[in-house]
Amino acid sequence: MNALANENCWEDAYGRGVGKPIHTCRPGQEQNGGLCYPLCKDGYYGVGPVCWQNCPSGFTDTGVDCLKPPSYGRGAGYTSHEECYKDNKKTDCEKWGDLWYPKCKDSFHNVDCCVCSPDCVNGQIDIGVSCQKLTYGRGVGEPLGCSIDEEEQAALCYTPCKQGYNGDGPVCWQYCPQGMHTCGALCTVNADGCTDEVKDVVSNVVGSNKHP
Repeated sequence: MNALANENCWEDAYGRGVGKPIHTCRPGQEQNGGLCYPLCKDGYYGVGPVCWQNCPSGFTDTGVDCLKPPSYGRGAGYTSHEECYKDNKKTDCEKWGDLWYPKCKDSFHNVDCCVCSPDCVNGQIDIGVSCQKLTYGRGVGEPLGCSIDEEEQAALCYTPCKQGYNGDGPVCWQYCPQGMHTCGALCTVNADGCTDEVKDVVSNVVGSNKHP
């Protein structure tokens, strides 16, 4: 035991818990399917690596499309503009074929002669009864990590050690004083004092007297 003479000293240590599995994403990301992805821009929501456009108010989200609210009819038509204008409380009229019809109300457009269908908005593609959403990719995703007030070791998250200590799994070990050499859990006067024999002794002592 001469290798552990009085001029050497043991590092102080304390426990910081068993750690918890990685569990969160970096700021500006969201968790989806066990991975972290960049947040989608306004008006979009994420499903894995794809950002999908939200549906407008009044439309029904069916996944890839937005189902339109009901369409409405605009009658059988009139033979003159004047008659159409008068019967529809002075609503402006337009000609389709040989007949006149009241113009569709705001946010609607005519489909052929007689039906007014809701407009698609925000660049969505009109496919009849629905509007096809716009999408864009946001990458393949990153693994989960630790929160900003934790540190990660071996896929576990720990409370950072206090100043002057270094984390090794669930234990925080004090740094050796300036000028001394770290030899496992022992501080030696110089590097020559950290022999294989000393390392074995330190390992055995630490192994049988683990800090909580």
